[in-house]
Amino acid sequence: MKKIVMIFMGIITVLLLTGCGMKYNAKMTIESNGKVTMSIISAKDNDLIDFNISQEKGNSQEEHSDADRWEYLEKHNDHFKLSKFQPSRYSGEDYKGYLYQRNFESIDAITGGKIPSSEVLSGEVSSEEVSSREVPSGEVPIWDFLRQEVFFTKDDDRYLLHVLLQDESGDLADARKYNDMEGINIMTVFQMTLPQKAEKNNATEVSEDGLTYTWDLLKTNEIEIAFQMPKESSGEQEQNQNNQRHTEEGTSINLIPVFIFLGGVLLLVVVVANKYKNK
Repeated sequence: MKKIVMIFMGIITVLLLTGCGMKYNAKMTIESNGKVTMSIISAKDNDLIDFNISQEKGNSQEEHSDADRWEYLEKHNDHFKLSKFQPSRYSGEDYKGYLYQRNFESIDAITGGKIPSSEVLSGEVSSEEVSSREVPSGEVPIWDFLRQEVFFTKDDDRYLLHVLLQDESGDLADARKYNDMEGINIMTVFQMTLPQKAEKNNATEVSEDGLTYTWDLLKTNEIEIAFQMPKESSGEQEQNQNNQRHTEEGTSINLIPVFIFLGGVLLLVVVVANKYKNK
């Protein structure tokens, strides 16, 4: 614990002296069809990376090439913490790091729900799966929150997310104290984009269209939001009904030649039968 705090205080000192920056931004995007994408950016600016390289090599701080920076980042990445995410390089605004992404086919796949006891008793569902369907309660470390399998609970048609993030090492608390100082740029946010406006939220910032909610984790450790997924509009319902009617009509039309053919065959059979009967 003391070692972690000392490392963080060292980083803060560098930020004060050089104006360095780092960001750790997580985003969840929920589409109208229920698909969910989780993305996490973990990055440092070039000045901070250069300082880290110099510290590691025992040299005085100097500017390094992009190749040196990426070599350092490859050695000190967060891949092991986010093993179920797909990593790719991130570069922008003098920042370098990694973008981690994970896709879910449906929001219901990451929504907690009770599993019928019969399934548990029969062995159809393992105890591990039961625990994986539970939403963590109490304070949750940020890494555990981002890589958990279940985020939401559901009350009728309302999806609910409520979590208290635990600051295990005290890094966020220290960052909050130094973040307002001149020359420091620390960004740590959780963001959620919805297909329609939320019914309730405690976000520190909401976009103008009311669809994107941002929590600045240097200002709060509590994330709470409640929302519903969009239902089919009357226009969509009418279109679906029209499509279904056209399909049924098309099926009926396609069957007409079949009925004509069968009627012809039946008539031919009757004619032939009568001919032989008359003989």
